[in-house]
Amino acid sequence: MLAALGYGSGRARRPGAGIAISVLILIAASGIWWWLSMLPPKPIATRQAAVSPKGPTRADVSPKGPTRADVGASGTHATVAPQAATHTESTPKPIEPKPNEPKSAVVSGSPKGLIHSSATRTVSPLPQTLSTLPAVPVAAEPSRESEFRLALYYQRAGDFELALVHYKAVLQRDELNAEAHTNLGSLYMGKGLYDDATREFRRVVAIEPKYVTAHVNLSAALFQLKRYDEAAAEARAAVHLDARNADAYVNLALAQSSGGQMGDAHASLTRALEIDKHHAAAHYNLAVQYEKTGDIAMALDHYRAFLQYAGPDQAGYAADVRSRVQALEARREAR
Repeated sequence: MLAALGYGSGRARRPGAGIAISVLILIAASGIWWWLSMLPPKPIATRQAAVSPKGPTRADVSPKGPTRADVGASGTHATVAPQAATHTESTPKPIEPKPNEPKSAVVSGSPKGLIHSSATRTVSPLPQTLSTLPAVPVAAEPSRESEFRLALYYQRAGDFELALVHYKAVLQRDELNAEAHTNLGSLYMGKGLYDDATREFRRVVAIEPKYVTAHVNLSAALFQLKRYDEAAAEARAAVHLDARNADAYVNLALAQSSGGQMGDAHASLTRALEIDKHHAAAHYNLAVQYEKTGDIAMALDHYRAFLQYAGPDQAGYAADVRSRVQALEARREAR
């Protein structure tokens, strides 16, 4: 190797010495290359972006809050829950009679009083819609249940004649059907046929003497006929069977008031409100009593309570009550 770098010795160079040195260098280089190739490769570091698992996302649209409905006579604000924007085809829904449906009565020399004529026990609604119901009674021999359902439907639809036909068909098959007699009596009440209504309700009482609703209904019909003692007796019968029947106490109070028993009537209305403080008819009739006696503050309180708790069936009284409230407020300010 020194000779390759230019250093020489005094000796003469052996022939083939350069070739031997080159071979040695080549062998050494090959050994080094082989040794390096046997080493394991060193891993190359790479960067990876961390990806967080994707959670639920929140829509940018704020949830729809309750909307304000029109303010009714009660002075309260109703809230409407948001609905999904799906399209459904609406069809008329058969209606069942509502329990404790109020009827109006005219009390001589005083504003109208509210009495109660309760409907029958609830019956499942008809599956048919208006478009599929027959326009005339079914010609074939229907079952008693289907006749009753048709009568019930036509009664709530306001078709007196067809309801009457079907109820009579039910009673021809079963004269002791208390529900049919009750609904038929309510049908007559709605048309102002109080004698017929009284007859039907008396039949219900005869069939089921402990049926509280029948006694309440009968007291309402008798009151309309100005048979106040009998009306009071039926209301008391209802109270005897159910001491917490507020409707019976209201009917009893009106019969007592019409018979001149004002103190008893006041006590009966107070008892009705002890049972149900939201009873609109009781508030109305107490307001009438307080207005008669000149107690403006109490009359206003009960008139306002009536406006707050009155249901859709008592909406016809709302305009009159509002005018009374305005008149009483004017009287109070004039004092």
